[in-house]
Amino acid sequence: SQPGARASPAASGVVGKALSVPQQVFGILDELRASYASETSARVMALDSFMAFCAVIAVGLFGYMMLFGTFPFNAFLSAFFCAIGMFVLTGSLRIQMTDK
Repeated sequence: SQPGARASPAASGVVGKALSVPQQVFGILDELRASYASETSARVMALDSFMAFCAVIAVGLFGYMMLFGTFPFNAFLSAFFCAIGMFVLTGSLRIQMTDK
């Protein structure tokens, strides 16, 4: 084949493998999950879980504020910034712990 020439779908093995967009997305997510599970240490996974927990707490606090108001605004700010701060500090620790 010539340089810069495109390969035909038949030559690349794509014919007969037409997947819908959701199937492609789920395939990519499944491959990503398998790669993450096989290449990530248990300590880094624990940090990732804690970061997800902090993010859920921050989103929950923000949602509560939007639904019920901000009467004790200083309490909301302290809890929200605590959750965000723990997320950022845990992310910093995760960066230091990874080998790559």
